[in-house]
Amino acid sequence: MTSLKEQLTFNFTPPPPRYGRDDFITKGRNEGLLTRTDAWLASGELALAICGPQGAGKTHLAKILATSAVSQNQIAGHAYWLDGAQCGDAERFVAAPSVKPAMGDLIILDDAQNAAPKVLFWIYEAAKAGGARLVFSGQGEPVDWAQDLKDMQTRLQAMARLSTDDPDEILMQEVLVKLFKDKQIVIDPEVASYAAARLQRRFVAAQLFVRAADMLAAERGSPVTKPLAREVIEALFP
Repeated sequence: MTSLKEQLTFNFTPPPPRYGRDDFITKGRNEGLLTRTDAWLASGELALAICGPQGAGKTHLAKILATSAVSQNQIAGHAYWLDGAQCGDAERFVAAPSVKPAMGDLIILDDAQNAAPKVLFWIYEAAKAGGARLVFSGQGEPVDWAQDLKDMQTRLQAMARLSTDDPDEILMQEVLVKLFKDKQIVIDPEVASYAAARLQRRFVAAQLFVRAADMLAAERGSPVTKPLAREVIEALFP
């Protein structure tokens, strides 16, 4: 017989991301991140590293930064978006780069931990030489993205940094409310508070809980209540 945990985790996919400025939660450990993002954009500094754990809002911040740069005329050129996972072949990328930084451009490379260090180095030097600005966004410590490439390690260490963190209880509660809202479900604040106090302090745990609670509530034709939340948590995170 299939266990509740197996039922709840079957074919789990996170809800589709929403990258609007108003969708970014600014409470708890996220407080001040938008202000610091805006401050870097206005500063004129060459490069920024956005780093942190999986699901902590790094891509969201980078998307907001790109949108703000264009809408507020903070850049004179274009905003380009690169996926680090598609930049793993250094020789191919350098031979035929998908972007050629020019004066006033903004280059954003997401998932920088998946890009080849030589690609990071090439983009950094090309942006600097062309008069463009640069944002690297990725998991973990920026210096680790360079692996053993010393010249890139030095540049990453010198970059301005914006760090996201695993959620505290306040942020976790807000994330749960938002994820349910994305599914057009209004959840009682007491249920969100109950779950936030008991879930692992990780964004992926919040995503898994919301997906599972939604599935179980739909199956039973009931709202997401505290007893249902308790059942889901005990099944997924014993």
